[in-house]
Amino acid sequence: MKSKVLTALLSLLIAFTLWSYVITVEQPESEETFYNVPVVLDGGAVLDERGLMITSETDLTVTLKLSGNRSDLNKLRSSDITVLADLTRIYEAGEKSLSYDISFPGDVQNSAIEVVSREPANITLTVVEWASKEIPVEVEFQGSVPEDYVADKKEMVLDETSVTINGPREVVDRIAKAVVYPDLTDRTEGFTESYRFTLCDEEGNPLDATQITTDVAEIHLEVNIRRYKEIPLKLNVVYGGGATEGYTRYEIKPASIRVSGSDAVLADLSEIVLGTVNFAEQTENTQMTFPINLPEGVTNLTGI
Repeated sequence: MKSKVLTALLSLLIAFTLWSYVITVEQPESEETFYNVPVVLDGGAVLDERGLMITSETDLTVTLKLSGNRSDLNKLRSSDITVLADLTRIYEAGEKSLSYDISFPGDVQNSAIEVVSREPANITLTVVEWASKEIPVEVEFQGSVPEDYVADKKEMVLDETSVTINGPREVVDRIAKAVVYPDLTDRTEGFTESYRFTLCDEEGNPLDATQITTDVAEIHLEVNIRRYKEIPLKLNVVYGGGATEGYTRYEIKPASIRVSGSDAVLADLSEIVLGTVNFAEQTENTQMTFPINLPEGVTNLTGI
């Protein structure tokens, strides 16, 4: 005991031994605060059956001050503690205050832990009426294809022509359609793409749909883009019997039509001959009708 260093080390060893004994054997009462303990909302299916839904923040947490033996408290983490709020106690829309139950993992008995304080004491939820309906899908093209090309908008193909939406009734009632906005700028070939859609009111104004769920996430759209060309219409004319070129006049209406097709087909198409008229057989003013026969692969865009 003549060495101060050895005396200090021996004292430290004795103190640590006594502290370990108190902590591990005697297990004195202690307090500890646990932050950000997640709240589990139970009974959501029952709430759906009642035509209700929660619109407030559902990622809720609480702060708990717990008291118990140090060895038990050392076993706990915020993620181990179960905080359960029962939604089946809600029967109507409005702002609701719910109490919650607290339980601990299996190796820590609930009776061994005392809840000294909880913050907040109750959780607050905003509950509204729930609604569902089917709305049509509309396509609003942006931009335009280059000159001499046409997008066949009438024959476009949608994999979904309607969308089912679910959410707060006051929001669902305002939504009238789901709109996709494909861009045609500088497109010269047909395309098949998927688009996210925007939920809009009757006038086409986008609405805040953060609380709305839908049965589909995207709309698949197929659009054919073709080159078009203005093609003149012609007649084979036979003169005779006094009907000469100087004494007869004819007019074709329309003088031309707009057609579409592949570049190769349109390159070889410079005119369309409707038929033959023998003026020697005509004795008076007359009007004739001819079918407009097109080569295979060519589409009449005028509808005439």
